[in-house]
Amino acid sequence: MQHTLILNEALAEGLDLIGDKWTLSILREAFYGCTRFEEFRQNTGISKATLTRRLSTLTDAGVFRKQTTQTGARKAYQLSRKGASLLDASLLALQWEAQWNQTNTKAKQVLGSIVHKPCGKHLKPKVVCAHCDEPIHYSHIKWLDSDAQFDDQVSSIKASHSKTRRRSAKAATPEKANLIDLIADRWSILILMACFFDTTRFDTFIKQLNIPSSILSERLRFMREHGILLKSEYQQSPPRFEYGLTDKGKSVFPFVMVLRQWVNDVMLQQAPNQRLIHTDCGQALKFKLVCSSCGEQPGVGDISF
Repeated sequence: MQHTLILNEALAEGLDLIGDKWTLSILREAFYGCTRFEEFRQNTGISKATLTRRLSTLTDAGVFRKQTTQTGARKAYQLSRKGASLLDASLLALQWEAQWNQTNTKAKQVLGSIVHKPCGKHLKPKVVCAHCDEPIHYSHIKWLDSDAQFDDQVSSIKASHSKTRRRSAKAATPEKANLIDLIADRWSILILMACFFDTTRFDTFIKQLNIPSSILSERLRFMREHGILLKSEYQQSPPRFEYGLTDKGKSVFPFVMVLRQWVNDVMLQQAPNQRLIHTDCGQALKFKLVCSSCGEQPGVGDISF
């Protein structure tokens, strides 16, 4: 399997590294300024053993650098350059939570307090095309050869996460839908990606994802209840239904693709895939996150909370 597929090992490797509820929580706190083990534990509620494993994995992957404090008694976890380059995905996750998850008051507070220091304005993240600087909308993406490639893309992701996926399949769906719940559950993100490829019908989801009907029903119900999908009847006798992404569901797309782009650019160092096109300019899709006030790309050192 080659790394040139649209949604392939790149997304799989990104999810393998950070597509986990606790890992995403750790990264979120790191961008809030946390560096100490106890800070991470208190702010996330992670057990000591789980936190130790996740920090070790992120450090081994080069996302964190572990440094000894001046007293030498404790370790500090600083974001590396690789970790800092996850800023775009983290800001998009924060923006999604602030907009769509009404229970996440911290996301609203943090997003509202971010200042882009070069221009001195409140930082409101905006995703644009790296080629034409126009905002990228869900409807302005063209998937070349998507039908021929979809089965291989899904098989690659499923194979890369078979153990995690089996655990996910047995777990009950969470009571609330936040971004971490959606992307850390492998079945849910596969359903979302199928929707991005214009899959709408129950039987087609089963065929493309090889997902048990009971799990599909559960995930579709959860995603409907939390405003990710809409269900509509397209046949009355016998009743048949199809599922479409809401604005809330479509808004996950930039985050998923920016995450994939991070893996592709930083971890794999691959060129952009030529099958995924921004129709406004006809160029290979490449996202750029900018400050909506000044249009410049923010770096970690350019923002304050």
